[in-house]
Amino acid sequence: MHFRGAVDNRPAYEAARFGDIIVKISCNGIEWSVFVEGNGKPLVFLHGFPFDQELYHNACQPLTDRYRVVIPDLPGFGESRFRTGEEPTCLAMSDFADGLLSLLDALDEPNALICGLSMGGYIAMQFFRRYPKRLAGLIFCDTRSTPDLPTTAEKRRLLADSVHQTGVAFLADQMVSSLLSPRTLAENQKVVAFLTKMISRQDASAVAAAARGMADRDDSTLFLKEIAVPTLFLVGEDDRISPPEVMRQMADSVPGSEFQTIPGAGHLPPLENPELFTLTIRRFADCVYDGA
Repeated sequence: MHFRGAVDNRPAYEAARFGDIIVKISCNGIEWSVFVEGNGKPLVFLHGFPFDQELYHNACQPLTDRYRVVIPDLPGFGESRFRTGEEPTCLAMSDFADGLLSLLDALDEPNALICGLSMGGYIAMQFFRRYPKRLAGLIFCDTRSTPDLPTTAEKRRLLADSVHQTGVAFLADQMVSSLLSPRTLAENQKVVAFLTKMISRQDASAVAAAARGMADRDDSTLFLKEIAVPTLFLVGEDDRISPPEVMRQMADSVPGSEFQTIPGAGHLPPLENPELFTLTIRRFADCVYDGA
């Protein structure tokens, strides 16, 4: 059962770059920390693993001139927390989708254009499968519709066990080089440092639970052809985790969808090429909402 949560408009923490509006929303055993700014139709951005809402701040804050931009810390990540004693050991992608529905209810948003990056894309797909009438459109960014290969799933479970035992300190060193493009790694140490810091501050129990949930996710490929809302597939040109050819295949399965690559970016276009990411999102959102 979903219910409307209480909204606390006091800033939850001082964000890095802007006078951000961070609200606290308590619903269904989760205290959400959410960036909410702007008026107009809603744009919801779901971050990947193991990040938080600040992945999007630089790229998406300019969109607040026309849209209501909503960027949550997903449950357990950033400043969003489960009720004490109710922290899960496995966070299924469907669990995140159910939580997102409660969040949209609390924000009085009957439908929204949802953008999900990587793990956020898995969640967006689950949201479509469960609540298609709540969608104005979809943006899949650097993600996949297929489940993990058995070897990849086992690596995720081993990572979850390691994080549970030792914490997240090792994760940044293990992940950053594969997340960013060669150009970003060579020329933008500010992004490297920002990403390292963001990964290193995540809660170990949430990271472990989400890793297990990703390892257990099912195949959504057959559902792609059922998507009937405007859909954009967006991918970094140098993404080695969800390569452009993989996302092109996904786009080919969705009738009328759009596909675009972001040059100079690997798995994280909002950090690596925020200007083009913003322009692309704005253009697509204008088409979705102006054509509605």
